[in-house]
Amino acid sequence: MNRIAVVTGANGQDGSYLCELLLEKNYLVFACIRRSSQNTLDLLQPILPRLNIRYIDMNDAISLSNVIREVDELLPKYERCEIYNLAAQSHVHVSFFIPDYTSECDALGLLRILECVRQSRHCKKMRVYQASTSELYGDTTGYEIQSETTPFRPRSPYATAKLYAYWISRNYRDSYGMFICNGILFNHESPRRGVEFVTRKITRGMSELVNGTRTAPVVVGNLDSKRDWGYAKDYVDGMWAIMQHTVPDDWVLATGSVHTVRDVIECVSNRINVPLTWKKDDSGLEYAEDASGKKWIVQSSEFMRPNDVTYLCGDSRKIRDVLGWNTSVTFEELITTMVDHDLKDTEKR
Repeated sequence: MNRIAVVTGANGQDGSYLCELLLEKNYLVFACIRRSSQNTLDLLQPILPRLNIRYIDMNDAISLSNVIREVDELLPKYERCEIYNLAAQSHVHVSFFIPDYTSECDALGLLRILECVRQSRHCKKMRVYQASTSELYGDTTGYEIQSETTPFRPRSPYATAKLYAYWISRNYRDSYGMFICNGILFNHESPRRGVEFVTRKITRGMSELVNGTRTAPVVVGNLDSKRDWGYAKDYVDGMWAIMQHTVPDDWVLATGSVHTVRDVIECVSNRINVPLTWKKDDSGLEYAEDASGKKWIVQSSEFMRPNDVTYLCGDSRKIRDVLGWNTSVTFEELITTMVDHDLKDTEKR
């Protein structure tokens, strides 16, 4: 395809899968990442020579403008440019501690991109995808399943910032006729998921305990939070499909089934063949131990959100019916894939 793609947050789980997909489709890919003193390019290493790396910060309008201007100069030779905004401070719990930064990055960061696109010479040849989130729904009381028309009631600084990004996307689309889409993605995981997120924290931590590279139990928060978990690679396929549609729109991507954090732990337990028993301490917090009395999981109030979202389940019939998108793995297959990866990765060398 004679197209350009700009991917912000390219070095994350979704960004790395997306860059691979776009390269397979012969896009000229600008992979935009935030500069760090740490090596943050691990997930991109296999495809690094084929990417155009650009350093940006969502709080720095000049860095974003520079990338859009560079693309704008190239566009006369290309069919179009697809901009995928995946960059964000995406950890919900952390957003309560850094609400100002989260808002600047997740809300106003997108606004800066939209303004750059709006003012570009080839605005009509640019399409923008905004990575929205199921956290927008927040308090889902009265709504057993959430679709594109379900009311948003965010319950965290992260979700509130993302709600601004959702509505500013629609505002620019309606006001200026720009091609802007929101992908309302429910939880999606993979072996590339950051270890600070609960599913990967569990698969990684329990794998380390199996391999003897860890001695402390895995610490978690609410064990009974229910989430709709899918495979990240499927969701990246959905992002691309959304951008190929003839008209810009907003889409929910989800599996339609829910599981708890406890279910994740028990799925891992089954895979590693270590039966666990749930117990409570004197304060009422739960922990899981094996037959020898060794603790594998410990619940801590430190990881409880001040205003928790307890239930999310997505209705993705629209994208399935209109664009033919579908999911490829079950919850159990997803967790098993993550465990197998982490078991191999944490073996003693």
